Amino acid sequence: MPGERGPRGIPWRTRSQRRRETEQEIEAHLQMRIDDLILRGLSPEAAREQAIARFGDLGRARADIEAAARQRDRRLEWTDWFGRLRRDLVLAGRRMRSHPGHSLLVVLIFAFGIGLTTVMYSLVDHVLLRALPFPEDDRLVALESVPEDGDSFPWVSMGNWYDWREENRTLESTGLYGAVQREATIATPEGAFTVPGVTVSGAFFATLRPSLVAGVAPSEAAVQAGETVVVVSEGFWRRVLGGVTPIGGALTVDGVPREVVAVVRSGHEMPEGVELWIPRPYGSETGGARNNINYRSVARLAPDVTAEQARADLATVAAGIRERDPEAIYSWGVGVRPLRETMIGDAGSYLGMLMGAVLLVLLVACANLAALGFARGRERARDVAVRLSIGASPGRIVRQLLTEDLALAGLGGLLGIGLAWLGSGPLVELIGGTIPRLRDAPMDARVLGAGFLASVLAGTIAGLPPALASARRGGARLTASFRPVRRGRTLPGAVLVGSQIAVTVVLLTGSALLLMSLRSLTGRDLGYDPTPVVTADVTLVSPQYRGDPGLDRVIAYWDRVLDELEAGPDNRSVGLGNWIPTGGGGASFIEIPGGPEDAGAGYRLVSENYFETLRIPLLGGRAIAREDRAGSAPVAVINKAMADEFWPGVDPIGQRVRAPSMEGYWFDGEAPWRTVVGVVGNIRHGGFDSDTRSEMYVPHRQMPWMARSMTAVVRVGADPNARMEDIRTRVAGVDPDLAVNVATLENRLGRGLRQRRLISSLLVTFAVSALVLASLGVYSVLSFAVQRRTREVAIRSALGASRGGIVGLVVAGALRVVLAGTAIGVLLAIAARGVLDALLVDISSLHPLAYASAGAFLLTVVLAAALVPAQRAARSNPVDALRES
Repeated sequence: MPGERGPRGIPWRTRSQRRRETEQEIEAHLQMRIDDLILRGLSPEAAREQAIARFGDLGRARADIEAAARQRDRRLEWTDWFGRLRRDLVLAGRRMRSHPGHSLLVVLIFAFGIGLTTVMYSLVDHVLLRALPFPEDDRLVALESVPEDGDSFPWVSMGNWYDWREENRTLESTGLYGAVQREATIATPEGAFTVPGVTVSGAFFATLRPSLVAGVAPSEAAVQAGETVVVVSEGFWRRVLGGVTPIGGALTVDGVPREVVAVVRSGHEMPEGVELWIPRPYGSETGGARNNINYRSVARLAPDVTAEQARADLATVAAGIRERDPEAIYSWGVGVRPLRETMIGDAGSYLGMLMGAVLLVLLVACANLAALGFARGRERARDVAVRLSIGASPGRIVRQLLTEDLALAGLGGLLGIGLAWLGSGPLVELIGGTIPRLRDAPMDARVLGAGFLASVLAGTIAGLPPALASARRGGARLTASFRPVRRGRTLPGAVLVGSQIAVTVVLLTGSALLLMSLRSLTGRDLGYDPTPVVTADVTLVSPQYRGDPGLDRVIAYWDRVLDELEAGPDNRSVGLGNWIPTGGGGASFIEIPGGPEDAGAGYRLVSENYFETLRIPLLGGRAIAREDRAGSAPVAVINKAMADEFWPGVDPIGQRVRAPSMEGYWFDGEAPWRTVVGVVGNIRHGGFDSDTRSEMYVPHRQMPWMARSMTAVVRVGADPNARMEDIRTRVAGVDPDLAVNVATLENRLGRGLRQRRLISSLLVTFAVSALVLASLGVYSVLSFAVQRRTREVAIRSALGASRGGIVGLVVAGALRVVLAGTAIGVLLAIAARGVLDALLVDISSLHPLAYASAGAFLLTVVLAAALVPAQRAARSNPVDALRES
């Protein structure tokens, strides 16, 4: 600004000032030449005309002089700016050294808030903001089925996809992959093991174009011609194949020798977590087979084609399918969604919520430090007053005070970013399987830049308000502030303290609601008893179990497994199921005489003692028996939900039902009619957060084609973890060429709650962090308030005030702020309750206990923090206090 000088005493100049100086300089040069020419005998007019002619282009001269002046001023401004910054940093460093305890506290608070923000941003950035690892990912979409109600869902049938592929005009390419990730069995001379695998068809690799470490992705034509190949992940390549070039080598996958043709680079796996891609041919399907929705589809839009255009194009194809094939119940359109959305799922909503919670914690930290700055403004008022009185401008005061806070924020930011860098790896390893696209979240320049920006913003938010307040008071008013305080009943920075309390109440209330919801969820009746039960998954992939001759071997294998496990020590009961609880499931269209069309029910294969092992109650009739095998009368057991849905008020025992979409293929299109022989209780097959539905159970011996992949369930009498190895050994001993995966049913059940538990745990952590910061803020601000009221407290003590009265006097001021902040926080939590609605189960977002418990907990902790300085004030010696004041 004009008149303000830099370190060299050179004033800053405006553009108009530079222009006037330029004109004056040019005029001075001209005048000198004119005077010389006049002395030589020329008239003044002629001398001026000749001087201008000899000078040259005046406009060019003005421009050159002004440019040089601008460059000089800019250089001087930068020199001045760096000089002032250096002096401000020196002063800030002196103040930090003179108050090391306060400085360390501020740095640690900044480090905590900025570190938490940085590591959370790294997750959000990697999952939500970064592009997919495939070329031109904005053209990648997922194709979805659309039923009559118009709501699309991601599972598709090969028959519908085949027609989309053949008849569309807007897709460059499209591929198909299995809807359910499965465990592929790898046979080696050292033994068999399983890895996550998926079957793919069509132009899957040509559509995604993943980066390859080695080899060439298989072509669609080669797979259609019958080539048996496999693509492996980089992790599998390094871990299993030793990192050597495997191209052309053989790998036995699910009992079939396959040639390894390519290695997918780490981070380019699709679906996420897959280690093997098993290409298989595709073909057209019609009739009921068209409705077997066992796949997902990925497509690449043609250049310059939008998702809306592709949706309209494919809707025409879907209408043609429905017209020529009336059984196509999932062909009322085709959903076209960006592939990114399907990969992320609902992670965007809860990551956004957690990021918002972290930002609230950072705001609490900033408000904490700002309130502390207001309180400390009284302490450093004398220094501010002196500097104002000797000519420092308010802006200079603000700049100096803000520099001190930014320096502390910078140190805290460096420490916080370092902690985030150290902690991000273990955090990703801990939660990587819960959040999609989080196998790797690097701390790169983008994340470090976000941490730096958070440091600057946090330092500014925390330092600017108290700095402005200190400068605004002026020298006389600040000097007056050192007189005995007469009106000290207001807590310094009360608004900021109340804001911390309000934000903390919001976080505590959300945490309480999530914890109550989780407790209610895990308290649901599953319909079965998961403890103590050990499970053993086996898939019969050896060639001996394929084809019609292999069906007898399939049943014989499971009979031997049952006999071996029943002979095990402390094995109370043993059963088999192909889709046990927590292990996925199948569903089938069903028919009953005189029943509704397009009815459906869950479909399971089970053995005898299955219901007894899982303690699913038998409500009527009988359970599956060992005598229910091929050649005997087809039977089924149904659950109560199916009985109530299809035979309300009628005894379902003896009724008939069949499952054409599940069994028709194995019986030449005519599924057998089964007699209902028993009714069992309903179970939550998908875990605590699933609902019960109609289900039918079929003897595995009557469906050997579908019994090649089963799970043995063993109820043991001791610790299930201690029995796992014996059970693994017994099952593996039946056929050493098969892989056996053993787990406890309780652990499998817990996997379904990992995401909810993670969200709840993180939100509780953030809420507790905000509570600690708010308590620390109340303690720090109240300590300064007590120091400010030293004279008043001393006088009250000298006049006979009791310690309890002094404590009450000090706490009362804090209590008013805390109660006001709590009330505002409750109102804010009520207003923001919709954020949690999608995550709450069996709990209303307005549950009064959550709000009451959050408020009571906060009041208890914060007031406990307030009692410390209050008791210190009550114990002070009035004589010493008066002398110090």
